[in-house]
Amino acid sequence: MFTHHESLKSAYDVVIIGAGGHGLASAYYLARDHGIRNVAVLEKGYIGGGNTGRNTTIIRSNYLTPRASSSTMKACGCGRTWAKISI
Repeated sequence: MFTHHESLKSAYDVVIIGAGGHGLASAYYLARDHGIRNVAVLEKGYIGGGNTGRNTTIIRSNYLTPRASSSTMKACGCGRTWAKISI
């Protein structure tokens, strides 16, 4: 629904395949840090619809059941303890 093939240029300085987190971040930092603005980001699906979209769901699924939630909270507590020990 977002494809406009007729609007593609005949040449780009950089072509990025994939409009997930890494592809979009690459385009952003090329523009911000290097002034490269003639960039095409190509995506076969929708923006953020690949691993980027799925990973957030998987992380949040750790809170769906009491058992998983309890394990996650214990793991967070261990991290805080280790941080205090290493100081």
